[in-house]
Amino acid sequence: MATTSTTPTTQESTASVPSQTRKAEHLTVDPPVVIKCNKSTFTQIWALASFVSPDDLIKERLIADVNRFLYHDVNQQLIDSTTHVIKEINTQFNNLMEKKINSYKTSKDATSQQIADILDSLRKEMPMNEDEQVSKVLRTYRISQEELTDRFDDYKNKNEKELESQFNQTHTNQTSVRGFKVRGVFEDYADAKAHAKKVRDEIEPYVHTFVFPAGYWVPWDPHADAVQDQEYMIPQLNDMMAQKKENERQKDEFFAKRKAMFKENADKENEERLKNNLKERIQARRNERAKK
Repeated sequence: MATTSTTPTTQESTASVPSQTRKAEHLTVDPPVVIKCNKSTFTQIWALASFVSPDDLIKERLIADVNRFLYHDVNQQLIDSTTHVIKEINTQFNNLMEKKINSYKTSKDATSQQIADILDSLRKEMPMNEDEQVSKVLRTYRISQEELTDRFDDYKNKNEKELESQFNQTHTNQTSVRGFKVRGVFEDYADAKAHAKKVRDEIEPYVHTFVFPAGYWVPWDPHADAVQDQEYMIPQLNDMMAQKKENERQKDEFFAKRKAMFKENADKENEERLKNNLKERIQARRNERAKK
């Protein structure tokens, strides 16, 4: 039976590994795994793999894009609609006032002439300002990124089943589940490339197969063209891993502070409870003495 060891080996491998001279201080490199086997051949059945995915950042990017879309597109619709409504109101108001003014002007009565002049003056002062009304509508619509994120999450939580059902109906023959397959482990880079070619030509020609060094974090993307040149993606992957570590550190620090706070509050409550119990006992004894 084959056994595995994580002890580094001094034996050199012919496989090509990426340089770590780029910004990659947060991307831990695993030590080589030495396989000790008492047979000349062995079947590869078990494999180990890890992956990281910036799902939270992707969601934030999506929400940010939606926020910008809503701000520009919907606000533009609000501007157009509000402007159209204000123009209609002003036009109808002017037409109505025009009829009233003309009816009073045709009268020979001096009072009617005065009313016509007053109405004409009001007509010039009353029209609604389009820019002011549009500004009022936009101010009530604009919301911050944080508020939109909270409202978006709240909406998804309240309508999760309905949203999932509608999405599945629209994308009947598609899946949003990620998957991966380990297609073999080789010591020589040439053997790995040869097997990758065999997989592409004979097994699954419609699925991309990538060759990568074991123990190294490497960028991945569902679009094959995006990972052809991985060197430029290393700093981005490193930054993501650094942020992941920082998030974990902040989460641990947050829970540690909350734990300490709860303990402190519990200690204070216990101390206060003991003081109250002691006061009640002292008061009870005084009451008993007073009765005697």
